[in-house]
Amino acid sequence: FQLGFLPIAYKKLGASDEKRFFSKTLTYYTFILVFIALGLSLFSKELIQLLAQKPEYYAAYSVVPIISLAFVIKGIQYTYALSFHYAKKTIYVAAIIIITALINVGLNFLFIKEFGFMGAAFSMLISTFFMMILSYFFGRRIYPIQYENKKLIILIVAGIILFFIGDLTNEINIFIRLIFKMILIISLPFVLHLFNFYEEAELRRVKNAWTKWKNPSRWKENIKKIKL
Repeated sequence: FQLGFLPIAYKKLGASDEKRFFSKTLTYYTFILVFIALGLSLFSKELIQLLAQKPEYYAAYSVVPIISLAFVIKGIQYTYALSFHYAKKTIYVAAIIIITALINVGLNFLFIKEFGFMGAAFSMLISTFFMMILSYFFGRRIYPIQYENKKLIILIVAGIILFFIGDLTNEINIFIRLIFKMILIISLPFVLHLFNFYEEAELRRVKNAWTKWKNPSRWKENIKKIKL
């Protein structure tokens, strides 16, 4: 995303809908990040047990949700920080990175001694959160964009709640557990709908897409139209 979006964003600068485009991009991007992070977090125990060579490594699964959440926040932070690129004031990026690095190092000294690798993960999460806040605070002063922050909060909170629900099943039968966790991941878009997350235009696009693609016999025809 970081490699591909910035050139697109520069081309969009000056368009009448540029700021709405940037705002909706962040919302959709965060949805994808939360969806992936939720999947990684819910299945972290099963994945670690499958990949780890020794049982003493199994406890590492507990750190995956924290790091996954940190990467979600990092994705949001990156999009906030694009304001510095739009305004050609990237010096702010360097300053924020230095401040965040100092916070991260300090927290590592405080947390790792007491909490081990979990302390390192929480240091990463907290410092990344500060990085996001600084990027948003200074970015909106330099190049203000009305991001859908309420929706971003709903996304993250919904993902966290679904994770904790799934985490309660980690000691039950693995077959039942896997099915239940898969249901939780699939339920994310529907949970968001309960909180009026989607605009009417977005719901119409989803309905139209479902109507277009629900019949497998028409897939070949639809794909040909895309190529044209």
